[in-house]
Amino acid sequence: NLGQSLKAAGKYSEAIDAFRREQHLRPDLSAPLLAIAQCFHELGDIDSAAGEAIAASELDPSSTSAWNGAGWFLHLAGKSSAARDMLKRGLRLHPGNAAMYMHLGEALSDLGELGEAAAAPQHATCC
Repeated sequence: NLGQSLKAAGKYSEAIDAFRREQHLRPDLSAPLLAIAQCFHELGDIDSAAGEAIAASELDPSSTSAWNGAGWFLHLAGKSSAARDMLKRGLRLHPGNAAMYMHLGEALSDLGELGEAAAAPQHATCC
């Protein structure tokens, strides 16, 4: 699709516009929001990336990618407490997800919760 092509070409602002049009046409899909989040990340706007990924997780709680993205972008934005909470909520819906446990461990480490951080990856069972 156009958004993916623009994103692949490094035209992130234009890709965001294309993904917004796609989201307008299919407001039930979380994928365009996640793509927008990735574009914002590439542009260095981590807070907007987190906001888009959070919106995707709210729109589609079944999306592991949305929960993981929201948690990771919150962590990158320096909001490790919010990241921890987001990832724990995501893991209640998607237990055993390796990527979420990895990101949870990093957020916990930043919060100084080192014992729990070290144990987090051991709970992962799948991707």
